[in-house]
Amino acid sequence: MGVSKDIVLIFARSLVHPLEVCLLRVSIANACLLVLGAAMICAQETKETLAWIEAGDIPAIRLNGARLEVSACKYLGPWRAIFEINGKIPWEDTVHLSLDNGRVVTSSSMQKPAPNGVVPAFFTPDGEDDYFRHYAWGNNQVSAIVFRAISSSQQTVILEIDTDNELVIYSNFNHVKKIAPAKNIELGTNLLVPVPVNEGENIIAIKILSTDKPPHMRLSMICDQSRDFQAAWSASLSFLNKQVFNRGGKQDPPILWWDSLLDRLSLAVEVDDMKTGNPVFVKENMRHGSIIRDGVDYLAEGFYRITYRSGAEEVHEYFLIGSPRTVFEEVKNSLSGYSWDDGPRLNLEAQLRRGEILLEKTNYDTASREWQDKVVYTLGTLADFLELRKKGATEFSKDVPGLHIRGFVSQIDGSRQFYRLYIPPSYSREKGVPLLLIMPTTISARNRPFIASPFMAAHRDAVQISRFAEKHGFALLWPGYRNAPEGWTYESAHDEEALEAVERDYNIDKSRISIYGVCSGGFLGGRLLTDYPNRFAAIVYDRAIFDRDQSVSKNFAGSDHFLKDWFSAINPSGRIIANSSVNILVLHDGSRPAGHGEMQLTEDFLREAQGKRNDIKSHIGRRPAGVELWDLIFGWLAHCKNNNPGKTAADIAREHGYSGPISELFAHPFIVVKGTQADQDGENCIEAATHLLSEKYGRQFYGASFVVKKDTEITEDELKTKSLILIGNSESNGIWKTLASQLPVKAAARGLSIDGYSFSRKSAFMTIFKNPENRQNYLLLIGAADLKNLSFASNSDPCRTWVDGCVYEAGRADAIREIKLDKLKPMLE
Repeated sequence: MGVSKDIVLIFARSLVHPLEVCLLRVSIANACLLVLGAAMICAQETKETLAWIEAGDIPAIRLNGARLEVSACKYLGPWRAIFEINGKIPWEDTVHLSLDNGRVVTSSSMQKPAPNGVVPAFFTPDGEDDYFRHYAWGNNQVSAIVFRAISSSQQTVILEIDTDNELVIYSNFNHVKKIAPAKNIELGTNLLVPVPVNEGENIIAIKILSTDKPPHMRLSMICDQSRDFQAAWSASLSFLNKQVFNRGGKQDPPILWWDSLLDRLSLAVEVDDMKTGNPVFVKENMRHGSIIRDGVDYLAEGFYRITYRSGAEEVHEYFLIGSPRTVFEEVKNSLSGYSWDDGPRLNLEAQLRRGEILLEKTNYDTASREWQDKVVYTLGTLADFLELRKKGATEFSKDVPGLHIRGFVSQIDGSRQFYRLYIPPSYSREKGVPLLLIMPTTISARNRPFIASPFMAAHRDAVQISRFAEKHGFALLWPGYRNAPEGWTYESAHDEEALEAVERDYNIDKSRISIYGVCSGGFLGGRLLTDYPNRFAAIVYDRAIFDRDQSVSKNFAGSDHFLKDWFSAINPSGRIIANSSVNILVLHDGSRPAGHGEMQLTEDFLREAQGKRNDIKSHIGRRPAGVELWDLIFGWLAHCKNNNPGKTAADIAREHGYSGPISELFAHPFIVVKGTQADQDGENCIEAATHLLSEKYGRQFYGASFVVKKDTEITEDELKTKSLILIGNSESNGIWKTLASQLPVKAAARGLSIDGYSFSRKSAFMTIFKNPENRQNYLLLIGAADLKNLSFASNSDPCRTWVDGCVYEAGRADAIREIKLDKLKPMLE
């Protein structure tokens, strides 16, 4: 289909040596792509590579339609990025582009292009995979693409870009914009970049930085101004120059501000005072650079909501003039003047806690647009609460659409937990709404509770994903976490509590609840699904980690002796494949951002799944991206249904022969029971052990505490309905003594034995059993024959222990024996 042409490439071996000219003959297909390329500084001598190509040979697109796909370009490269040699030089300076006598020239100070020299490639985007597979891609390589845009007039067009590469855009060799779209690709949004073009022929060039895989890009040119509003808004998710104005007035007024290339865009603007609820400013046809003022009168200090309209499109945002702390305290004090029921009080507390976190000295940053955005959103939510309360409303939790931060009291330990929720405006109580859980990831959740985490801080991400969900009529739940997620069963119990809290407030379609997990969120979502195997209709794996392996053993208490058994028990992928009521969608585009699952993991999972089921859906390699990606996900989920939903929890560990393990207790409501029947020294040892357990629990669960009672305070109902942690031994703890005949543990003055194993009287231990009074609950015994030895177990952490029992002796940092109590199973049936 193509026409053969000659392309001349000129290589300068050295700036002081004669030029060696090489003619390369290249076959050109009629749909092409050019990437221009890179350079490497040599320690011994500075070398330069030159390449040129006739401008007329560059594929062209005529700008005579509303939206035109760029289906042909030219490609040249790749080279090793220059910053790998000299970190002070930006990567885009690896290659320089210029026009010389009708030729596009690329030059570089790098030694030579990699891996096979500067050879122009001509192909359509659909053919790039076949071309790139011949290259061994390393880290940080630079390329460039070029195409011509022929315009009948001077104008600004919108370049819509679907890519996961960092890039720099040029129009007629003038810099337009540098962008790092990693956030966009995670959110499934395309970049919308205004690009100026002249009347006649224009050369559009894009330099691309690739990390560990070939560049990927899809381009369209939008010429009819239909995306101007979205392009202007999407750059910063705001139409203001900022959202927090310290002084206001003439010195610091709110100004409409977006890319000046879109100065043709005009907006209708309305500003409302959030304190009074009254409009204070209304004006039509406002443009870039317009000041928000009424004649010569500027807005006073206060908190405002501003709404923008252009045709059928409308958005709003908040801004404030003055001190954010002052506004927060004013709203907080006004809210405190009302009484609140438990539900609204928890949700109000969630927003107040977010405000306090944002206004802490370590977080306070008025120069940061992201910080401003989060502050005014939080203040706006609180102001909305106040406005509704003034109007006599008392319930803000039930059946209210929108994006919310909510709270609930955990039945496990009474701690306050938080989650984020989105309910689409199409919601009604009469019809259940489908719900998608968005799982956290292990890396991002490491150091902070959910309410103060990067997940909660990513407000703009939540707004964007909510827009996609709104289009398809889905609700979204970010369930949060009560500890840094690793795959413990109590994490699934938290997710279930968050889900039940949502179901109390909204009519959720129980047959259409699904899970989305990216990277380690895939494993966590799988754990949730296998712990509640009848709860969910589908799971979406996106560049996922599917199972744990022994390489993460350093994160878990105990030795490696039972580690293989533990992972075999909890790893979810096999059970998910075997659960025919669960629909499965698998996505992977070949990228490897930090923490994401390798392609090999996805391929291995698909091989096993498709060998056992014929209904597994997948998009591997060049998957849809941008809006199309979320349309694919929600469109697929729309047809997923669980015909027999239920929320009975599975007992996976018990099915694998565990009596617990010890950590399993913390997935259930529990009480710590202190023995009171010892002498003073013994009671002091029990008190110290209880305090130590409390410290470990607080560290694991971000400061949470648990219920502690004396053995004399436990009721018959609590004995039968709660899991219990008994501290002491059968002589010092009355509850232990009551149950001792039903337990295979002997810890008294005569010594210690567990399931027939005898240990020194100098030992201390932890071991877990099903509660003989109620097999749905647990007993965790923390004790010693001699109570003075309780301190030997100080190196243990029951919240992170995956065996049934541990025995400790003086002078040993680790357990001298770890126990998996398979033999106890028949005794406890």
